[in-house]
Parts: sequence; structure tokens; C-alpha cells
Amino acid sequence: MPKLLKPSKNHPNKSTVNFLVYKYTDYYLTKFIPYYKGVMVDLGCGEAPYKEFFLQYVDQYIGVDDCVT
Repeated sequence: MPKLLKPSKNHPNKSTVNFLVYKYTDYYLTKFIPYYKGVMVDLGCGEAPYKEFFLQYVDQYIGVDDCVT
């Protein structure tokens, strides 16, 4: 069985000053893994740092964000 990714592994803002936010985010994202299936629509995804994590469990990932031009 392949090793599963931690949800915040690729998040560009993760650092030592905000580790607690990501610790709890990782906890809740992994707690609800049984509910991830089908198509995941990530609203406000930014650069989609959680895309690889969700693609382990869903069939399709769609990231939606507002573009500033």
C-alpha cells in the first residue's frame, strides 16, 4: 500500500510560526477521509496545495478560485 500524503505537505504558507493551524487542518482533513469520493470541488483553492492529497481519494478534483487581472 502506498504511503498517504499529509494534507498540508505541499502548502506554500506552512512554516514554524503557523504550524498549529496546519496541525489541526491535517487532523480534520484526515478525519473526514471516508467522505471524500466522486468529484471534489475546492472553492477558493488558490494554488491548489491540497490537490494531491484529495486526488488520493476522489475520482476528479476541480479547483475554483477568483483571478485578479
